[in-house]
Amino acid sequence: MNRGEEISANLGQVKEQLSSYVSKAEAGHRVLVCKRNVHVVEMVRVESGETSNRTQLNVLAGSVTVLGDLLAPAIPESDWEMLQ
Repeated sequence: MNRGEEISANLGQVKEQLSSYVSKAEAGHRVLVCKRNVHVVEMVRVESGETSNRTQLNVLAGSVTVLGDLLAPAIPESDWEMLQ
């Protein structure tokens, strides 16, 4: 498959293998999605200047205070209907 090649697929195929078709579009292929054998959607790579990951780790570190035991039941066991 050459870069820039046109790929045509039915909607059902694209739904089952979406990540594969997205990868093909990222690689520069033009993916045409068909519904009842009529082209309805074109998937192409977005050309943008920014390609780096903008995720910022530890931005909210230390901003949460945990009060109490997170693993303990929220209500006492005596109030559980299924245990009675």
